[in-house]
Amino acid sequence: MKVVSQTIPGVRHQQNRMASSWGNQNLIAYGCQCSVVIIDPRTAQMVQSLTHHKAIVTQVCWSVDNIHHSVSSPYCLKLCSVDCNGVCIAWDVSMATVLCEFNIGSKSVVDLKWLNNNDACRDLVALLVSPNVLFIWNIERGTKVAKCVFYETVTRMEFDPFNPSFLVLLSPECLIFVEDFSPTNGTRGPGKKFFMSSHTLSSSAKAAKPKSRRLLSADSLKNEENVPLVDCLQLSFVHSYRHHLLVLYPKEVLILDLSIMQAVGSIFLERSTSPFVQVFPCKQRNIIYCLHENGCISVRSCQHKRLPDTLLPSPLEMPEQLDISYSVQVLSEPLRTSRHCSVHEILVCPVTELRVAVLMSDGKLLLWELELDEMVEAADNSQGLVTALPLPLKSEQLLTLTEADEEKVTNIDRAPLCLSDLIAPHWYSPTHDVMEYAHRPVCLRLLLVGVAGGITAVPSCIRMCPPLTTKNWPYYVPHLAVGSPTGSVLIYKLSTSCLYKELCIHNHRVHGIEWLSLQTIVTFVHSSPNASGLCRNEVAVTDIQTGHVTYFRRSTTEESAISFIRVSPQKNYLVVVFTDKPLELWDAKSLCLLKELPSQNPIFPAVEWSQSHLKTILKKTTDTSTVNYDVALEGTDSNKATVTSPREIVTFVDTDGACYHVSVEGNKIKNMTPSPNYLSISNVTYMAWKGDLMVVGDTDGNVLYQDTKNGQSRTISSAKGSVKKIRFAPGKGNTKILILYNNRLDVRDALEEEVCGQIKWGRGETFVEDADWASSDKPVFLTSDGCIHVLDCTLQVASNVEMSSRELEEPIFSPHGNGSQASLQLKCMMQHQPWSLSYSIEPDELDDVDPVQRTIKQLLSILPLDVKDRLYQAPYGIPERCLLTAMVFGDPMEMDFWTVALYYLSREQERMKDPNYVPSYNLTRSNPSEDVICPDASASIAIGGARQQATTAPVADILGISNDQLVTDSKDGCKHDTDVVRNEADKQLLIYHSTLDLCYDLVIDSQFYRSLQLERMLLHDTKRHLYEHSQKCSASLLLLGETDKAVQMLLETDPSNSNYTTDLLKACLAATIRSSGASQSTIKVVATNLIANSRLMEGVQLLSLIDKGLDACRYLQAYGHWEQAAWLAKSSLCDRDCADVFIRWSDHLASPSVNQRVKALLVLLSIGHFRRVIETLHNMRYVTHAALFSEACLQFGVLQDDQSQTTVLLEMVFSDYARYLHSVGFSRAMRHYCAVAGPTGSKLLEQYVTSSSKL
Repeated sequence: MKVVSQTIPGVRHQQNRMASSWGNQNLIAYGCQCSVVIIDPRTAQMVQSLTHHKAIVTQVCWSVDNIHHSVSSPYCLKLCSVDCNGVCIAWDVSMATVLCEFNIGSKSVVDLKWLNNNDACRDLVALLVSPNVLFIWNIERGTKVAKCVFYETVTRMEFDPFNPSFLVLLSPECLIFVEDFSPTNGTRGPGKKFFMSSHTLSSSAKAAKPKSRRLLSADSLKNEENVPLVDCLQLSFVHSYRHHLLVLYPKEVLILDLSIMQAVGSIFLERSTSPFVQVFPCKQRNIIYCLHENGCISVRSCQHKRLPDTLLPSPLEMPEQLDISYSVQVLSEPLRTSRHCSVHEILVCPVTELRVAVLMSDGKLLLWELELDEMVEAADNSQGLVTALPLPLKSEQLLTLTEADEEKVTNIDRAPLCLSDLIAPHWYSPTHDVMEYAHRPVCLRLLLVGVAGGITAVPSCIRMCPPLTTKNWPYYVPHLAVGSPTGSVLIYKLSTSCLYKELCIHNHRVHGIEWLSLQTIVTFVHSSPNASGLCRNEVAVTDIQTGHVTYFRRSTTEESAISFIRVSPQKNYLVVVFTDKPLELWDAKSLCLLKELPSQNPIFPAVEWSQSHLKTILKKTTDTSTVNYDVALEGTDSNKATVTSPREIVTFVDTDGACYHVSVEGNKIKNMTPSPNYLSISNVTYMAWKGDLMVVGDTDGNVLYQDTKNGQSRTISSAKGSVKKIRFAPGKGNTKILILYNNRLDVRDALEEEVCGQIKWGRGETFVEDADWASSDKPVFLTSDGCIHVLDCTLQVASNVEMSSRELEEPIFSPHGNGSQASLQLKCMMQHQPWSLSYSIEPDELDDVDPVQRTIKQLLSILPLDVKDRLYQAPYGIPERCLLTAMVFGDPMEMDFWTVALYYLSREQERMKDPNYVPSYNLTRSNPSEDVICPDASASIAIGGARQQATTAPVADILGISNDQLVTDSKDGCKHDTDVVRNEADKQLLIYHSTLDLCYDLVIDSQFYRSLQLERMLLHDTKRHLYEHSQKCSASLLLLGETDKAVQMLLETDPSNSNYTTDLLKACLAATIRSSGASQSTIKVVATNLIANSRLMEGVQLLSLIDKGLDACRYLQAYGHWEQAAWLAKSSLCDRDCADVFIRWSDHLASPSVNQRVKALLVLLSIGHFRRVIETLHNMRYVTHAALFSEACLQFGVLQDDQSQTTVLLEMVFSDYARYLHSVGFSRAMRHYCAVAGPTGSKLLEQYVTSSSKL
């Protein structure tokens, strides 16, 4: 029960509004006043508090480590925070240490982003400083890398998740697009300004419809109506669909397609609906979490319309509205918000996207979880959501199953781990198969699973429980009682920083708290005073265990307010002191009034009980008469029976400095001094006793130290204001003393006269309202911002407290904060265990002696059960376990890598069953007319513990082709064959994965990617209002091979347009080029000349018309248009040509100038070049990825047949992995990989054995 330095958060400041972040490490960080609080969302516990800032924290952001983790680059908890004074601090959260601190100036930081542009910018952050400056800082070194200045006032920035070099800035008047952002150079210019234009096609006076809104440059704006963006609350890219940008207004969410600079949809709210506050677009599905002002959370899913089979539909075939729309799927209950309690922001777990957190202005953190509502039957309609995982069957459905089917269903783990497990994508539609029940429509719900946070109102007082002694140490708990303005008392357990209980005792502000025992408190309140200064008092005794409250003093009439209460050291008596009334003496055991001093007695502003000086005073006493000339003790006796209690001594000091020592025994009060002792100071405000030392303070800031044993005294004078409180530190021989002034807090040594620590504040700054001792060396104090701080005696920044050494109510699963060796060993255990006969992650099998093994055992014991079940089942073996491990560790790079690897390995394994299949890496270009089987959507992957076959129904639905066979002929003779062959004997549950999720964009299946582009083109066609827009659409259709629709658009050019003749000639060329093969050489020469004369896109279009798409892609790559070349190859080329383009693209991505090697790996995976992936991983020194992916390839049987070269490569990979395992201390695994690494591994093992024997 050790008390450590900490901060208990309170009410949030208005400037804390956007200071929050949910990291991939599954920890929430948010700013509260001048502190940064770290919350574990699984257990709703505060696990760390960072208190180095001197001003209000305005921005908080977790780091994103897209790197390979090893001993030299271990997992860490890195955080960046900025305050309103421009001070930026980089933290190591697990150690609570400052990595770097720098000041960017006095201007406020309005936005903060951790850069993720390439693999080398892990320590770079972008800070948007008011009004128009963008800084890039290296937080590892504390140096400024770049500075960009814009011409307009900028309030927000947003990076495109699909293209990190594209940056959008929000200005009150326009949007600023930066297309060449670099993490090392910033921007080359101020960017391009685009204004929101509201264009109405009709002449009615109604407001402009969202579909007519578009973005126009300053030159194109002309007479268009400019819509200002002052009311815009947020910009956010859609992470699941490229080019879509959300613009948030209080009553509307506008969906902009940046490829055509026009709105393609919107979300409107009714007048009675609470306005929007913030939105969060998900990555795994096209779903948006929306936070409203009343605290309600709405979950909205994108509703894609059923498209016609052709790009030239008739009016009857066209849907009524092609605009993108989002329908409400879940709506939580609104919260009780008020002027003093409002919602600040919404946070969503970036790994699972199922857990949601809402931050309130009063400091509360509400934790929600999206889950299936099995109690509600969903309507079976085309707009409803469909589950991704099989659902539990109803009783009538179980009766219709065979025994084999029932066994398969019951063996499936139905617990979704992420959003993609819970909800199927929009293109999935269940087929009428034997297992259709597995994916029936469902309803969702948001369930409140936890509440975290600190004190919800600014407290009025604090009081620490009695200190730890040799008698109470077996059951001692460090409780801190906190009084609130609403009359309740909060009991905090300082060893764990958690709220133990909240006791509702009074109806008025709590003015004071005292402890009668470790389980009992006494509190007092009084009502608001009237014009005469009188009020009604109330005193209560409460048992904090049972909550039982005893009100033993309630005023029936108005009287003077209670000033304070003092409890005797033996907990036998209470002294109740009033502001303008003689004090009262109460028995603490029976709660009986013993004495009430007569009205002629003076007012005592300072009263304190004494314990150890009792014998000294008794020896010096010569007259024990109960008669005193200055204090009359013959007060009114209680009507109750006489109470017998031990004798204790209390000291009174009046305003003139007269000091009285009085003994109390039952209801007998005896004055121990014949005449009062006058102190050397007057106007006393507070007094404290410990041993023979008495300390007294006055209104002028003077502090008197008096030794009652030898009669020596000294006075320290200072102009620090009135002394409000004096507290001695607990512990025998501990002479530390805490003195609270009006404008200062000091910690001193009472004997050595030295100042150990002090805190000062000025007018208008945060000040200390109350203070006490949490332990013998830890003062605790309450500040005016509502936070409670526990510091050391220096009163400086909280001392460093490691997360692993903190005491918590519940253990948390955080491998990032438990040492690099333990976390890396745990990761190896979870990913793959070839050295064991069976896979096992049971903690009982580990040793408790070794500290690393002990840490791993603790982590495994608290690993979520649903994750354990998935790891044990894992029908797809290595890649599936690696993916689950990446999710547990919150590693986004590994999550993307293993998701793509799992899909393409599974697809390749299924396709290799066809004897006529030729892998793409074995294809040659010697025979251009050779038919090549291209990527299809018939792969099977694993999810939910079952291996299931995919369906190509979505692609067929979009292209208008039957589900039984999907065959299209490409321009160069390549044949796309996606025949679906199912084995009825081995039929399993159907699953929706016909392709990867849309967030993977260019690495998804070529056929499905083409269908998505055709769908986008059809939507863009309905939005054509300007000639420039029609020109873009026709150019894209020509590249996609949709010549008929492109010709129709070109013929629609207005005769008054200057390009009228050119477009007509281009239409004639496009319409006749396929019937004339002799002209292809001429067209190719013309295209080459156009490209050479800076007319790249025109030349590329001509090359695409004559089936020279590969040449067009190479020209695009040569001129630096790499992603456009990949788009063209993915949309129009066969496997062989697409692989050629993608190999060059991957080489470019892996080059030092670009340094996007992780993206290069995904590109290689998408074309099935698995051996090249292993070589790239090995060259990148991604040792664990290379070894595990090699074993996954061996498991799936997809490596090339070149046995000699493959063997050499695998030996190098496994030997390097053995070295890595030795570096992390995993000897058992190291021996296994040395054994499978051939001669190199044998030498390596011999070397390690020899070195260990010498030690």
